[in-house]
Amino acid sequence: MSEIRPIVAIDLGGTNFRVALIAADGTILDSVKEDSRSEEGPERVIERIEDVANGMLRRGGHAKLMGVGAAVAGPITSDGVIYHPPNLVGWEVVPFKAMLEKRFDAPVWVGNDANVACLGVQAFGVGKGIDDLIYMTVSTGVGGGVLTGGKLVTGWKGMAAEIGHIIIDRSRAKANCGHSGCLESLVSGTSIARIAREGLSSGEQSSLREVVGGDVADVRAEHVFQAAAAGDPYSVALVRQVAWDLSMGIVGLVHIFNPKLFVLGGGVTRDWHLLAPDVHVAMRQQTFPEFLADFDIALSTFGDDVGLVGAAALVLRESGALPT
Repeated sequence: MSEIRPIVAIDLGGTNFRVALIAADGTILDSVKEDSRSEEGPERVIERIEDVANGMLRRGGHAKLMGVGAAVAGPITSDGVIYHPPNLVGWEVVPFKAMLEKRFDAPVWVGNDANVACLGVQAFGVGKGIDDLIYMTVSTGVGGGVLTGGKLVTGWKGMAAEIGHIIIDRSRAKANCGHSGCLESLVSGTSIARIAREGLSSGEQSSLREVVGGDVADVRAEHVFQAAAAGDPYSVALVRQVAWDLSMGIVGLVHIFNPKLFVLGGGVTRDWHLLAPDVHVAMRQQTFPEFLADFDIALSTFGDDVGLVGAAALVLRESGALPT
């Protein structure tokens, strides 16, 4: 029987959920990924999460847990209630923390996935030891977390730092949330693909058509970056616009919170080398110089594990066991 008391870390998204056993030093001991199938309802999803966790605990011979941490894609209050998550089909108001507490014999803490990821970056990643930092994930959607003075900015309901919904340009298209011109509607992977498809459908000439075999409906964000890297003028222009819009979100947040470090993660940032030159130019043009002194932008090193590591950091932080 193992003497390690691991953390059960849960990362629940609209497409899939991941469950891991994580040690107190942030080491991932075991992990499993499954389709979320959120349309089956919260009870069934949580039942499946419990089954996966128990299977890993049996495999590892772990008798006791340190705690359970969950990173959830969507607005979630400080008492663990999810409200109308846009990417979890059919979920309205779900007392997620209370439902987990009924299934696990250990303390449970839950939070918004991007907020929680911010804690993981600060505890174990490129932001280790930095008390003033912002984490932004740019993927299917856009989310974030803000640490100032070592404290997570949560707001009075625990729902703060929905930075994907900062309005950048009201004249632009709506996102899944229904808001026009918010950051998520302009720079997320979903939105990049939508903008590209709309352009091609309206007659824009681009090698993207060849990349997807002529079927415009198959265009995804990675195709746009692939075509831009090959020099396709339409894709290059689109990527440069995305970089500008992304930088406007960063500039606003930097002016509000004055972080020392801004960390980017998520699938879109895999092509950061294509975005970075224009982002840095826009930052210099639009930011007061004093805010950029000793300031840096870095990429998360955790990849898809950032939510899991963040969930573990949440447990360690709330239980007073976070290593220094």
